[in-house]
This record gives sequence, C-alpha cells and structure tokens, in this order.
Amino acid sequence: MARHILIENFDNRDVSLAKGDLVIILDNERSGERGYSADRYHGGPERAGGYHHVMVKTRHGRKVRIPRHVLSKEVVDFNCQLCIHPSLSSYRDYVDHMIDRHLRVQLMRGLDMTKKQPTCPFPSCHGMTWPIVDNLLFHYASHHNVLEKVVMYESEMAAEDLRGSLREKEATIESLVKEFGEFKESVGKGNINEDGEGRDDIIQGAKEMREIMGQMKQEIDELKLKVGTKNSMIKSLKDGLSEAKRSFKSCEKRYEDVVQYNLSIQTQLKNVTSDAKKRASEYEGMNEDESASTSTSQVSAEVSSLKAKIVELHTQLEGKDFGENNVSSSG
Repeated sequence: MARHILIENFDNRDVSLAKGDLVIILDNERSGERGYSADRYHGGPERAGGYHHVMVKTRHGRKVRIPRHVLSKEVVDFNCQLCIHPSLSSYRDYVDHMIDRHLRVQLMRGLDMTKKQPTCPFPSCHGMTWPIVDNLLFHYASHHNVLEKVVMYESEMAAEDLRGSLREKEATIESLVKEFGEFKESVGKGNINEDGEGRDDIIQGAKEMREIMGQMKQEIDELKLKVGTKNSMIKSLKDGLSEAKRSFKSCEKRYEDVVQYNLSIQTQLKNVTSDAKKRASEYEGMNEDESASTSTSQVSAEVSSLKAKIVELHTQLEGKDFGENNVSSSG
C-alpha cells in the first residue's frame, strides 16, 4: 500500500482529483498482500478504456479506480507526526508503527469487547471474526479511517505541549536578556577609583565567571555522553522488543497451523475407528463354515491393516501435540 502523487488532473462522475494530490494504492488487507509498486502496474485484468486502472484511497477516505499512468512512479514516504522515526515507504508499515509505538491503547478502547474475541464495532463488519488482534487493529485503523481521527487529537496534544515548552524557553530568554542588560548597566555606572580597584574587581569577576562557565561546559559534555549511552541502550531494548514481537507473531501462526493439523488428524482417526467398528460388527455375524474360511482370512487382514493405521494416526497425533506444546511454550 504505497503512496503516490498525481502528475495530472483526473475527473470522473464520482470524484475530482487535482494534480499534486496524494493517494494510496490499496490492496487486500485480509490476505496481507502488498500494494502495487512502481514497477508492477503493467498487465493484469484492471484495464478499462485502454489504460491500466488501480483502486486508490484519497486523502478524504474515498475509494476510486483511476488510471495508473496519472500517478507518479516514485513512492511518497510516510512520516510519523508524533516522533522522529525514519520515513516509512508503505502505508502498512506506517500504520503498524503508529499502532505499535503510539496508539495501540487508544485503538483497543474503540473495539467491540462484548464477545469472546474483540471485533470491529462498525455495523458493516458485523459477523466478521479476527483471530489475530494485530490484523483487526490494522483493519479498524485504516479501513474505517480511525487512525487519522486519533492522530489528529494526539497531534493537537503534542503541539500544545510543544507550545508550553516554547513559552517557558521564551520567558527564560527574556529573563536572561533582562539580567544581562542590568549587569551591563551596573558595570557602566560603576565607580572606578583612581587606583583601579574597581577595574581589578571586574577583571577578577570575569575570570571567575569564565572558570564557572568552563566547569559548566565540562559538566554539560559529560551529561551529553551519559545521555548518548542511555539512548543507545534504549535503542537496543527497542530493537529487542521489536524482534520479540516478530517472534511472537511467527509462533502464533505456527500454533494455528498445528491446531488445524491436529483437528484433521483427529477427524481421520474418528473415521477410521468408526469404519473398523462397523466392519467388525458386520463380520461377527458371518457363519464360521469352511466355505467362508477364505473370506475370514481376508477380513482378519483388513482388520489388522485398520488397527495399524489407527496406531499410526495416534503416533502422528501425539507427535503434533508435542510440537504444539513446544510452540506454546516458546510463544
């Protein structure tokens, strides 16, 4: 889901887009497919009027199909409004960053928690299930444009904090300028006697001030070094947390695959057991005469084969249960 800029105007009966507008090329968010990149718009079934068309979302949240050639080949990166994270090339990465780093709690509060699993609160999504919460949060934030609304409020709060900090710094600067003016005025009006004692006092005071400023500069350098070390530690911890989250998502997917495989094995085991019981009950009523001796040996062979298959299915099921326990413990 990359963002591109219109290189020419586009008008149809549904929407009017101007040159310079930004749009996002959409993809299937449920299947996890990525959007069209700059070199993937050739070919495919989305052809109308001799042009290749793609589905895009405008900055107003509307979805419309437009010719691919009116969009730039270059991708316009996304930037986080709440931190100084490096630019992100895809909308998916941008939304994942906003959820993981800033807005997970706010978005979770908007989900429908009345059922066993969280669901999308919008009526158009009634009945849809989301086994993985991260996929639900991405759908809720992007498909229904909830992310833009939450970001607008969070940006307003961050801007207000920034304004308050700026006002405090301006007041500090004004106070320092005022103190410097008073000091300069007092020095200009000072009574320096003929012996030069006043001048010596001023020179001595300036030397002491320079020494104090040198000490303060040294302390500031030491503090900067400590802050840099702590920032490196914080970055390392954040990287470790991101890696742990990726590992957890991978384990969660493996766990789902193991559960599905166990269910299929159990179903096969039930079918084989039922078939074996049915055949055993059919052959129990057969007469034990000499003419049926050959059929009886065949039945015994089939029963032995079914028993061996049951044992094999039990072995596979126990092996998968063991693998499932390992996946659960690692997650």
